[in-house]
Amino acid sequence: KGEAVTLNCSAKGGEGSYTYTVSYKKKTSEKWTAKQYFTENDTVTIKPAAAVDYEVCVKAKDSAGTIVKKYFTVTVK
Repeated sequence: KGEAVTLNCSAKGGEGSYTYTVSYKKKTSEKWTAKQYFTENDTVTIKPAAAVDYEVCVKAKDSAGTIVKKYFTVTVK
């Protein structure tokens, strides 16, 4: 709790280069916090404030505008 968590984004397929959006929320919440919005930065650091499960959503967009997303859970103790 209170320590930085580094997320490394990557994608395969599609066309050209990729940009990434990273959002997260407490699993029990409805409100997402956007850490970055479609930038070329593929390493993102978040600092969870509570010892709970967080849902993370990473969206990757290729140069043709195709977007794919992946959800995963980060457990903070």
